[in-house]
Amino acid sequence: MAKDQNKNRDNRTGKQGLLFVDQELSEGNQGEKEPWDSNRIFHDIIDFLPDATFMIDRNGKVIAWNKAMEQMTKVPKEDMIGKGEYEYAVPFYGKARPLLADLTLLPDEEFEKIHYEGVYRQQGDTLYAAAYVPKTYGGKGAYLSATASRLRDASGRIIGAIESIRDITERKRAEEALRNSEKLLRDILDGSPIPQFVIGTDHRIILWNKAIEKYTGVKATEIVGTDQQSVPFYKEKRRTMADFLVDGSVEKIPQWYAGKYAKSQLVEEAYEGTDFFPALGKDGKWLYFTAAAIKDSTGTTIGAVETLEDITEHKRTDELLMEREEFLSSIIENIPDMIFIKDAKDLRFIRFNRAGENLLGFKREELIGKSDYDFFPREQADFFTKNDREVLDSGQPCDIPEEPIASRSGKRILHTQKIPIPDKDGNPAYLLGISEDITERKRAEEEQEMLQAQFSQAQKMESIGRLAGGVAHDFNNMLGVIIGYTEMAFRQVDPSHPVFAKLQQIGKAAERSADLTRQLLAFARKQTIIPKVLDLNETLEGMLKILRRLIGEDIDLTWQPGKGLWPVNVDPSQIDQILANLCVNASDAIAGVGKIIIETGNTSFQEAYCTHHPDCVPGDYVLLAVSDDGCGMEKKVLDNLFEPFFTTKETGKGTGLGLATVYGIVKQNNGFISVYSEEGIGSTFKIYLPRYQGEIEEIQEEGLAEPARGNETILVVEDDPLILNMTIIMLQGLGYTVLSASRPDDAIRIAGEHAGEIHLLLTDVIMPQMNGRDLAKSLTSLFPQLKCLFMSGYTADLIAHHGVLDDNVDFVQKPFSMHALAAKLRETLDKK
Repeated sequence: MAKDQNKNRDNRTGKQGLLFVDQELSEGNQGEKEPWDSNRIFHDIIDFLPDATFMIDRNGKVIAWNKAMEQMTKVPKEDMIGKGEYEYAVPFYGKARPLLADLTLLPDEEFEKIHYEGVYRQQGDTLYAAAYVPKTYGGKGAYLSATASRLRDASGRIIGAIESIRDITERKRAEEALRNSEKLLRDILDGSPIPQFVIGTDHRIILWNKAIEKYTGVKATEIVGTDQQSVPFYKEKRRTMADFLVDGSVEKIPQWYAGKYAKSQLVEEAYEGTDFFPALGKDGKWLYFTAAAIKDSTGTTIGAVETLEDITEHKRTDELLMEREEFLSSIIENIPDMIFIKDAKDLRFIRFNRAGENLLGFKREELIGKSDYDFFPREQADFFTKNDREVLDSGQPCDIPEEPIASRSGKRILHTQKIPIPDKDGNPAYLLGISEDITERKRAEEEQEMLQAQFSQAQKMESIGRLAGGVAHDFNNMLGVIIGYTEMAFRQVDPSHPVFAKLQQIGKAAERSADLTRQLLAFARKQTIIPKVLDLNETLEGMLKILRRLIGEDIDLTWQPGKGLWPVNVDPSQIDQILANLCVNASDAIAGVGKIIIETGNTSFQEAYCTHHPDCVPGDYVLLAVSDDGCGMEKKVLDNLFEPFFTTKETGKGTGLGLATVYGIVKQNNGFISVYSEEGIGSTFKIYLPRYQGEIEEIQEEGLAEPARGNETILVVEDDPLILNMTIIMLQGLGYTVLSASRPDDAIRIAGEHAGEIHLLLTDVIMPQMNGRDLAKSLTSLFPQLKCLFMSGYTADLIAHHGVLDDNVDFVQKPFSMHALAAKLRETLDKK
């Protein structure tokens, strides 16, 4: 057994091969109890070969099927071992057929004469083939190469065959890509409109494209394979630039093309040149030519390519350009704008026109050869230089921002366009500048822009205000129904009943919603308000306790009332809103311990001040100032401070309506706001409210624990059925006799049919067909003693348009509670 495990020399070929131990030999030596099973070792070796490998015995049955073969065919070993009748070909071709291994089992006389297409016999017992096999990898298909060889026993008898298969798909694709690439390159060069030729290292022509055939009149068939590439261009044979690159003797190029060549700026180790070729055409031609070495993947030069361009017309054009230079110079000198040219290297002036001399106040001789640093302050010269470099680097024209410059003729504002001027190679060579003096125009534009900005800001805030105010009517109607029915339900439920607490929560939510609506309306400057003549000091002092509780114990609230404070005419609830919002914002700006100061005072503004503050109107004002020592605000925040829903607070910690509400209230009361803030120092908000100039009447406040009742007859007119029904229930609960209508024409009809007296008309303001004011006029003609109480959820401007907010007109704002309605009814009915 030991000798059977050694390598064996093939008697027929003289080549060494692996010894295959057949079954008979293995069984014959079982009694020797070898420590290693030779067959198993051999099969393990086969199994771990990287190529897909299988073995068949002399009867064509599979005796080995390695892991790589399993992977390639998707057929497990156990499903293939022992199979014959060419079944091992099915995973490759989809049918049973001989493979390369089967051909090795042919008799010697047939094996020696194998001539199948694509099958090649190598030395000895080995065959080789390569082909595309469609069913490989479960049907994906692949290009495969296979090597098969006979297996012999120790005596040289053929006992089977082994075949190794390798996936060469990527190699085939690479070879195909290379062939396609070579063909594409040849087609590109041959089809290029630029005359080109390619030579090899032996200086013989490999390619002479169609363009150069046409240009020289020499056919490729006549010159390819020769070293006559220079002959069509010169009258004698001489070396071309491509020849020098093939030899690697680029140092000789200057001797042949002195002053007519340059190293390429685009391709490394490439050269370009210009020369006159007398053999071309009738009178010779000027050519621009480039040459570059062709290198293989190792960097070895394997040839060179040279391209040609006829520049004869360009040369003639240069002569024309010289003639036109004088003409252009004359134009430049007479243009009214300043024109200057700088060299791209060190940005020194090389040309100035007459207008430039006049604008800067310098003579041309003083300017030429100098830079910006010789005329302007360093900071401004740095600015000009930076612009110049950006234009030259980008290669694109650029408008330079206007900036005042100091000249001998005074400060001027210029609009300058800078344009890069490239050289023949496309590199920036010069910088052209055209400057227009726009000093006067700029001053006029700045004044107009300032006025436009002020107008736009006013329009912006007004537009946002209208949007916010537009939600008032429908929202107030819905809130009115909620508040009204909740209040009536309160009166019917015992406070100890569990439902009572739930009704309280509904009432609180509705009141908070009404507060939000009032905030939006305050911002919109359309809240229906009841202004009162106030002493601001007295109003603020009543709020201090609540404010201290609101801002917390760590913040010191200081109150500094002004003496002899003038009265203001403002709704007290609006003062509450202003102060609460400003103090909450101030406390949020303070991290930890801090201080808030509230102060009041009298101040007056003259026309001069108001010119620069468009919100201010000359006159007397009462100042309300709130200051803090918090974090302060950056300019970006200040610019957006009064926009609705703008907030710097975390999500859920601010609505963004606080300062917008303050802004709306102040504008509604014909006042204005100024804000001063420094980051890290703090902020001060100053509210200016107009001084009240009329007589001061003392206003008595009164409240009732229970709603005021009555027994009069009231006609209710409301187009919203929910509010109409709720109001009827309220009035009936208060003891009144109620007539109702949802349309003005129904109201007139009901009033005309009613036999008794109608004491009061309670009507909505804005309704289809007829508004409340016109309805009241129609009914008072029937009932001269009829009193009218108007109600609406619309904003103040619409109501005023219908006359409801005129003096001596009674009005109740939706949403209203039962208490509020009852009080207003009695106030209206009891009037003399």
